[in-house]
Amino acid sequence: DIRIIRDFIREKHGNHFYLFNVHEQNYDTKIFDDKVIFMPFPDHCSPRISYFEESSKRISKVFEDDPKCTIFLHCKAGRGRSGTVICAYQMYSKNVSHVDEAIFAVNEKRSPEHMSITIPSQLRFLHYFERKCLKGEPKVQSISIEKVEFNPQFNREMIFSFNNGIPYEDKEEFRKKFDGKSITFTDLHASNEFVIFIYDINSSKDCVRIQLHSNYLTSGNEN
Repeated sequence: DIRIIRDFIREKHGNHFYLFNVHEQNYDTKIFDDKVIFMPFPDHCSPRISYFEESSKRISKVFEDDPKCTIFLHCKAGRGRSGTVICAYQMYSKNVSHVDEAIFAVNEKRSPEHMSITIPSQLRFLHYFERKCLKGEPKVQSISIEKVEFNPQFNREMIFSFNNGIPYEDKEEFRKKFDGKSITFTDLHASNEFVIFIYDINSSKDCVRIQLHSNYLTSGNEN
């Protein structure tokens, strides 16, 4: 019962609390006197770079209004998505000197195996946000993609799709088969956020997502 959670929070923190929900499933915020921020994004992917800045501003505002406040930031499992947002706030508020320090602190506090944030796109976009915090907005650029190699390789023929945007807010441009080892492009240009999805031949559900942002990429290889 969610009221048990409310009673526990009130017992420990009185009225000095706020909830920050990044999970897609919402709940009755009146139970918590409407002291809930609802900014969901899908599991196993990163939100937009602009999300990090907006979520950090809203967290900062809560602390400005109530310095004694404790914020309960949660997703479903309490690891990847919530840990990613916490890391972004730590960088935004300059509580850490670099992104790896933020990731280490979150992994140490939230996961016994020190593996809270493990999704490559979440880690990658946190490093993008670090660059934005340190150097400001990057130069807007379109990039040319020549080849995507997989290691380890798939041992079978697969399907890939190229999509503009972030997962669940994306627009598919095209979809093709490939040998499971590498994808070669002849004339592919990407701008802003984009995703390459990988599918099994007989499945409509993706098994790999490669989520990138053109403005933060440089010439050469991107892991």
